[in-house]
Amino acid sequence: MTPRRVTFDSGGRPERQGRDAFPGREAGSLALARTVVLGCIAAALGIWWLGRAYEVDNEEMLGYLLSSVAFVALMAILGVAGAAALMLLRRRRK
Repeated sequence: MTPRRVTFDSGGRPERQGRDAFPGREAGSLALARTVVLGCIAAALGIWWLGRAYEVDNEEMLGYLLSSVAFVALMAILGVAGAAALMLLRRRRK
């Protein structure tokens, strides 16, 4: 086993290299993706179940489902845009 080469940043702290820079990041991203997908499936099944419980027509229920998907997608896009704006502001300050 070869020893890791350690480099230091401008503050004299050791930097991590390659895969070690963000330990566990891959597992966290997969867990987040799984949570999002399961949440979407649960929401779709919930809308379908409520439609059946209140005897809503299938076409109308599909319209509600699509409008829910559009709303969630809009909120996700706004979140990403907000995060990008914050990153841009932080980079401009430096």
